Amino acid sequence: MREVEADGVEILARYTCPVDAATHTFSADYFDALAPGHRQYLEVSGRPVAMLSADSPSASFEAAPSTGEVAAEFVQLGVEHIVTGYDHLAFVAGLLLAAKSLRQMLVIVTGFTVAHSITLSLAATGLLTLPSALVEPLIAASIAYVGVENFFNPGVRQRVLITFLLGLVHGFGFAGLLAELGLPGDNLAIALLCFNGGVELGQAVIVALALPLLLRLGRLAAWPRLMRGLSALVALAGLYWLAERTILA
Repeated sequence: MREVEADGVEILARYTCPVDAATHTFSADYFDALAPGHRQYLEVSGRPVAMLSADSPSASFEAAPSTGEVAAEFVQLGVEHIVTGYDHLAFVAGLLLAAKSLRQMLVIVTGFTVAHSITLSLAATGLLTLPSALVEPLIAASIAYVGVENFFNPGVRQRVLITFLLGLVHGFGFAGLLAELGLPGDNLAIALLCFNGGVELGQAVIVALALPLLLRLGRLAAWPRLMRGLSALVALAGLYWLAERTILA
């Protein structure tokens, strides 16, 4: 037990519950002995459950998922997020359009992966966070930047550096989603690792599907004009999302 804020205490307790029960109920039958208006915040294994009071002294909650269930859930969430995250897909597409070889594509995507893994871990563990109102417009701006940069034939080193820096921003975006979903306090490392793995799995599938097409198109005489046209679409999408998240919000 420890004091929190000016007028509260935090109590950590360990209970043994039936392993075969799908749900459990916690009942606080001591509100009559406490000051009127007392409230009790109930959290189980790092997950918020309820705010208890004299009028509502009990709450039911589902049994904590196993480590395997947490791993499967967060891998699936990571895959779903990258597959349905159109802004992140547009960013990756913009990166791949200007790559001139398979090696360049892999180096660029790896830089993005390493960068967003760093900030995702920092933000999800609370070590470094940025407000969503700043992160989401920055993600949109990064998409527009990549689309425009493709017109200027960026070198590999420059593109890897820029990709890494912008990938740091995207990591905060991934962390924002995890904050909304809630991370299990007792399986935090597993959840982070598996969500990031799911993101990389979804990204790898998309890149694997796009690579043969991009490599084939890159041999066409008309590819430079087509690449600029597609890059313009990426830039316009980024500008649209930027407006949507700032002046139109």
